[in-house]
Amino acid sequence: MTVLQQRRQQHHSVNKEVSEVLYEKRLLTFITGLTGVGVLVWLVALATDYWIVVVANEEGGIEVASPSNGSAKRAFLWSHSGMWKCCAMYKVRTTSIGK
Repeated sequence: MTVLQQRRQQHHSVNKEVSEVLYEKRLLTFITGLTGVGVLVWLVALATDYWIVVVANEEGGIEVASPSNGSAKRAFLWSHSGMWKCCAMYKVRTTSIGK
């Protein structure tokens, strides 16, 4: 093998190593960016009060289980839930007993 062939082979192997390092650098940069976006979405989710908003699509609300006394019925109207709190709005319908 001549000296020129040896130098070409060494140059080729150096180019291959450089391209592998550049590929790894690009991949690491991409994964780091994805991690940053994930952390940002996570922080926004923690800072947001209401994640889930539920609204009854029926005009009078959705009937839910009656209390133990049976004299009043509840209808679900809407609710919103977040990480730290949950709020639900019900409409109480009173009924006369014996009518």
